[in-house]
Amino acid sequence: MSFDYEGYSYKKGVTTHMNGDKALEYCRMRYDDPEGDYGRQKRQRQVLTAIIKSGADVQSPLKPAFLNSVSSQVRTDLTFSDLTQMAKSYRASGDQLETDYTHGTGFNQDGVSYQHISLAERQRISDLVRQAAGLKKVQLANGQ
Repeated sequence: MSFDYEGYSYKKGVTTHMNGDKALEYCRMRYDDPEGDYGRQKRQRQVLTAIIKSGADVQSPLKPAFLNSVSSQVRTDLTFSDLTQMAKSYRASGDQLETDYTHGTGFNQDGVSYQHISLAERQRISDLVRQAAGLKKVQLANGQ
């Protein structure tokens, strides 16, 4: 959908290169979205997918502009060699991304909006995550 938010304009169907501020505002808007928070989550997944795909180039994390942009916000005990190896190992994953979300039923209580997630939906998500991690499925019970 097309929308204006916090001084930025977004046009439906138009691929746009965004700086961090514009991408952040794109991800934040929800009240004017007919899908509400689900629409916001969808845009958040779009931005993360685009970041992952653009970072799939093994050279991206090694560029000075990238390193400078994150250096004051990230602490790690990984060596430069570790980071390089990780970038090489995961660069193909950008082509294999699958996204999903937990489907719930909205309700309000004491003026606060909540989502009720059924046991069947929690089981579906558990199964997906376990399968992707190579773990065996477990049967969830209420309260898990």
